[in-house]
Amino acid sequence: MTPSPRLRVATAALALFAAAAPAGAAAGFAAAPLAPRNPAPAGARPFAVLAPADTGVTVNNVYSDPRMWGDRFREFTLGALETGIAVADFDRDGRPDIYAVSKNGPCALYLQRAPFAFEDVAAAAGVAAELDPGAGKAGAAVVDINQDGWPDLYLCRYDAPNLLFVNNGAAGGPLAFTERAAEYGLAIKDASVHASFADYDRDGDLDAYLVTNILDFSKSPQGRRDYLLRNDAGKFADASKAAGIWGLTQGHAALWFDANGDTWPDLYVANDFETPDRFYLNLGDGTFKDVVDERLPHVTYFSMSADAGDINNDGLVDFVVTDMRDRTHAGFMAGMEEIGRGLWEMERVTELIPQYMWNAVYLNSGHDRFLESAHLFGMQATGWTWAARFADLDCDGRLDAFFTSGMLRNFVDADLVDRQNRAPTLTARAAVWKNAAERREPALAYRNLGDLHFEDVSAAWGLDRTGIAFGCAIADLDGDGDPDLVYASCNEPPVVVRNDTASGHRLAVKLAGRAPNLDAIGAELRLETA
Repeated sequence: MTPSPRLRVATAALALFAAAAPAGAAAGFAAAPLAPRNPAPAGARPFAVLAPADTGVTVNNVYSDPRMWGDRFREFTLGALETGIAVADFDRDGRPDIYAVSKNGPCALYLQRAPFAFEDVAAAAGVAAELDPGAGKAGAAVVDINQDGWPDLYLCRYDAPNLLFVNNGAAGGPLAFTERAAEYGLAIKDASVHASFADYDRDGDLDAYLVTNILDFSKSPQGRRDYLLRNDAGKFADASKAAGIWGLTQGHAALWFDANGDTWPDLYVANDFETPDRFYLNLGDGTFKDVVDERLPHVTYFSMSADAGDINNDGLVDFVVTDMRDRTHAGFMAGMEEIGRGLWEMERVTELIPQYMWNAVYLNSGHDRFLESAHLFGMQATGWTWAARFADLDCDGRLDAFFTSGMLRNFVDADLVDRQNRAPTLTARAAVWKNAAERREPALAYRNLGDLHFEDVSAAWGLDRTGIAFGCAIADLDGDGDPDLVYASCNEPPVVVRNDTASGHRLAVKLAGRAPNLDAIGAELRLETA
């Protein structure tokens, strides 16, 4: 491998922007100062959870479909419950905006008018997604689908066609989108959960992987097949079978990253229940090979989320997959009696890779094997965890970890499971859960101390808010160079967290590519500093 060039940063307040150069011209850099920091007051914690009334982020993420406690009980409680958050500068005014999915209500598009001051324009912009109100919504992805430089939105829905909102790009005018999923071949009607975009065949344009979950429990209790969608001149076609994407899954997340350093994007798919995760190695010829049992010692059982990053600064990409294990032994014993009785174990295919109900943190050895290290880091159990995110939250040069968790109800409570099993009808079973208490859990943050050590700093940093939290986006909302957080909250508005870290170095880099990949998705940036 060619040694990386070194970039030494002399100042802590600097942003670099790689300028897209015309054909034949040399690429260049433009630099601009970051916004001043707003450090926390003396004695305050370094992260502040902002009140909805102060930010304008006030629209509830509504879970109100009566079928959740009726004829769709199994699908809505065992399937895709989560909702997503997407952050992008949709109006290109230099300030990141927020798109917040509502499961059964109108979605919100918050334009940031001033630092941490937002206005919901979803209805006027045409992205509230109130069509087919009985179709639950899940994940949202930002992608410049038509390569005009304006961020578009792809919204996943349950048992209804997915929606593609194309940004009309009226600079200086009111923001507006047009729904065009069918035109692009993306109006897929299934149990869609989440879409992730990458140029897997390296032909220059962005392809997509669509994760699915349960559509009809009575017909297919092990879920649905996922979709690998190849971009052919702006029209997406299903390439799953030819590419080696296999089997039924109850998926929650798809993660693209270069696992073996060959510059081809590989894919990890996190699957719930006894169907193991998939680890698709990109063979570079349009096909993938599932190497999960070759590269990993074991996987999680109820995989919820995943993220990747270099957590030990050795230049290799590591990744994390979360499960739903209680943080305490007592909580686990009370909540997962089925494990003790062997009920889940009877369903698992023993010939496949071992599955354990713990989080997994995979360290890249650089030799085609990953070392599972969650217990070493103290991050083996983070509750019913819907989002895992790596980010340098305290600006010390090392990636920290943040987790959201919680659940509509404690669906693994052994006493409630037994009560449900004794109920005479499906309606009576659903009523057991409808009348039960919510499972509210604290969000968690772990500081990376280096040398493979992490410290639970959830309370010390002010990130231990208790609730039911799903999708999470980490982005620098106020332009001061440190990462802020936004995450979805059940039957409440999104949670907005401002980073008031007072120290540490900051460098923001924005890459500019060429069409049909203007955002340079898939590029790798290597920095070496003292």
